[in-house]
Amino acid sequence: GATLVGAGAFNLFDGVVDHYILNLHDVVHGTQAFNPHWVGVSLLLLGVGLLVVTRNRRP
Repeated sequence: GATLVGAGAFNLFDGVVDHYILNLHDVVHGTQAFNPHWVGVSLLLLGVGLLVVTRNRRP
């Protein structure tokens, strides 16, 4: 669970800051078509990871 949270958070940061704010690079060179998908999958990873972590902490 924590690994998914970390991966999701890192990729979400990368997607928003590097792809949109700083415009450093794109997921696929030469097109921005896949950048929203990257952010979406990052949110999915983060959400699933948080779900796993919170469900495992309940008695």
